[in-house]
Amino acid sequence: MEKWEYGYLYFVQTTGKPDKEKRVTPYGPTVTVVADRGGHTCAPLKGRRLEVLNELGAAGWMISDGYWTSDHVRWLCELIKKVDGAERMVGYWQFFMRRPRVEEKPRQPEQKPEPPPEEKAPPAGEGARPASGPSGEQRGQEKPKPG
Repeated sequence: MEKWEYGYLYFVQTTGKPDKEKRVTPYGPTVTVVADRGGHTCAPLKGRRLEVLNELGAAGWMISDGYWTSDHVRWLCELIKKVDGAERMVGYWQFFMRRPRVEEKPRQPEQKPEPPPEEKAPPAGEGARPASGPSGEQRGQEKPKPG
């Protein structure tokens, strides 16, 4: 059975800081919010909404038709306050997203690499010194003199 990943895309329309002299509240930036299993990402919309939809589609997301609402959802209101120029939320477009979930391969335990051949000890009987027996000094050989 194929597993799926789900998320939401929001285009939040905001207002800017009111100009008291002109008694006008300017438009603020449209804020893009993507909510998926990785958490929330929030950034001002750069370009067109279609570009965001294309980027998400290229990442495998299938996006449903969206709908507009002027509901003020607390977590969205708090999230957009971090965006420069966004004073308050007016409303938002909400889209449902889904894509086949890509399973991450489990990590293999790390194996220690084998040392290069010149560092390996020779097998017993092929020039290996016996584990017991007299050393060079004990066999009557002189110790080299420092100097």
